[in-house]
Amino acid sequence: MTRPVDDVGLGAAQDPLVVALDVGSTASRGGVYDATGRPVTGLQHKVPHAFTTAPDGTSEIDPDAVVAEIEEILDALTRDPALGTRIAGVAMDTFAASLLAVDADGRPLTGCLTYADSRCAGEVAALRAELDEHAVQQRTGTRIHTSYHAPRLRWLAGADPRTFAAAAGWWSLGEYVLHRLTGVDAAGTATAAWTGLLDRRTGELDAELLAAAGVRPEQFSPGTTSTTRCTRPTACGGRRSRTPCGSRRSPTASRATSAPARPIPASWRPPRRPAARCGCCWTAPPTRCRSGCGTTASARTGPSWAERSTTWAARSAGRRAPSTSAATAPRCCPRRRRRARRSCCRT
Repeated sequence: MTRPVDDVGLGAAQDPLVVALDVGSTASRGGVYDATGRPVTGLQHKVPHAFTTAPDGTSEIDPDAVVAEIEEILDALTRDPALGTRIAGVAMDTFAASLLAVDADGRPLTGCLTYADSRCAGEVAALRAELDEHAVQQRTGTRIHTSYHAPRLRWLAGADPRTFAAAAGWWSLGEYVLHRLTGVDAAGTATAAWTGLLDRRTGELDAELLAAAGVRPEQFSPGTTSTTRCTRPTACGGRRSRTPCGSRRSPTASRATSAPARPIPASWRPPRRPAARCGCCWTAPPTRCRSGCGTTASARTGPSWAERSTTWAARSAGRRAPSTSAATAPRCCPRRRRRARRSCCRT
């Protein structure tokens, strides 16, 4: 069981701060984190929601409701005036394999289909009969499945042909939220891969699957690179930040702050971990050794990390590892001086 990360007060948090947003299956949530990855005390917010389901396999969520949830979270997280301009970026993720149709203005024409929507099961069987599924999997990394776009799009074409014909774009939920909040139309590599349409070897959408689904490449958001900049001045006010607006990395232009991102101070260093460790169980001071040998970990009693690295490098190269001298051998358990982790310490 992993140890939970300790919160840190706003006054002690190390800049730059980042807002992290997550749209999950049961709720949208967000929090502020400092440069060391610690959550800032009191700056977390959660808005529950649920998918709309039906016996026919329907599983949808209202995309505009999710946008409202994200706006509520951002307002709650940035209400404290003590934050000032300390927030330098915003990162967001959503549940995978979502799909909605949008018109030319980016307005939704359908609800957002979730990964659990299985109404296209018939189209899955048809596509498996038409295409070489093994070849598709080799190109895209995904099998033909109800969670991916090709059978969903074909099902939508038959179930609602008027909406299918009117669709100017096919977006994920994250793309829609990003468009609503920043005006940027873009998709990262992970989002494109979860469509099941991305050729992993070329980075382009798979032509055979697009043809089978009856859609065009221009109906999908363009991929982004770290040099892509937002062309809409209303999204970020024309600012130039360390991470450009609209990049594959998290966009710094957001509702969370109206000032340019503050650069990471040159003097900042990650917090140092305790160097002293018990040579038997690597317990940090002032904790006593867990194996019961009675030694307090007040000084380094085992080999240094440099010595360990030399040993590991020698082993990987097929050579015999250099012996550990008596001066550097663990003194915590005199009866067991081997370099391997001791069974007496596995508590």
